[in-house]
Amino acid sequence: MRARVAVAVLAAALASAGAVATAAPGVRLVYARGDGAGDCPEESTIRAGVAAQLGRDPFRDPARDGDGDAAPTLTVTALLARAGDRIFGRVEVVDAANQPLGARQLDGASCAELAPALELVIAMAIEPLIAPAAAPAPPLPPPPPPPSRKRRQLEARVSLGVLVALDAAPTPALGFSMQLALTAPRWSVGFEVRGDLPASGPARFEGSVETSMVAGFIVPCVRHRILVGCLLAGAGVERGAGSGYDQPATVEAFWAAVGARLAVELTLVDPLGLRLGVDVLAPLTRTELYVGSVGNEARRLYRTPAVSSAFVAAVTTHFP
Repeated sequence: MRARVAVAVLAAALASAGAVATAAPGVRLVYARGDGAGDCPEESTIRAGVAAQLGRDPFRDPARDGDGDAAPTLTVTALLARAGDRIFGRVEVVDAANQPLGARQLDGASCAELAPALELVIAMAIEPLIAPAAAPAPPLPPPPPPPSRKRRQLEARVSLGVLVALDAAPTPALGFSMQLALTAPRWSVGFEVRGDLPASGPARFEGSVETSMVAGFIVPCVRHRILVGCLLAGAGVERGAGSGYDQPATVEAFWAAVGARLAVELTLVDPLGLRLGVDVLAPLTRTELYVGSVGNEARRLYRTPAVSSAFVAAVTTHFP
């Protein structure tokens, strides 16, 4: 089937419009077949086609429905006429005050081709105007409260990290850290193990010195958003050895220090996070290595620095 909007003026059809078919208040249909359109469908066929498109009959019978002569709310005029070898149709819709609401022109090669398009156009024109008002949508439920930033008052947190220690050995040293902490929204307290891997560097008298360290720390912290400030108090063992000397010896000495940490804690994918921080330590004990007589400053190869620092990056997770 082919039907398109046409520009032809259906003067012949308007001049020869037939009888008016009345309907109950609501929709009234005026259907006429003009010159050369006598073989087009009757009004009852057009009505049935529109009703099939809408799924209900919009054209009511006043005698059946008891509406008398009450004025319709809509009037649909459908006129058909032939011009040459084509059938033309025009559909107009007006309201109860005879104010135009829209018009459409169609054409086709035959009545059989044009009639279904005419039924569809009438249905599409009146459906929005006769559809019952939609029931008001139920009110939306109130939005859920935002999730609390404090998941729990207390939780356990584990972290594993790597570090670069400066001024804690003859040369910068790599190391590791592991921490178990009890955390609250504003504070935490944890126990941390730190190990500095062996690092060596040149020493006096054409030799070298190597040191390493393992210690445990108590780490109380306060936090504000992503910023964390901590105190550090730790004790452990520092190991030192010289090489390139006669009768080299390895020394293991008690090591203790206090210090502070400043860090930022970022959430990656809950429950995983990332902590980036800087530690500054002041050793309370300082290991010394000598060649020959102990205590002879001229023969001293190494002494634990008075202040050291470390840059730490750790992955954290909390449970349960």
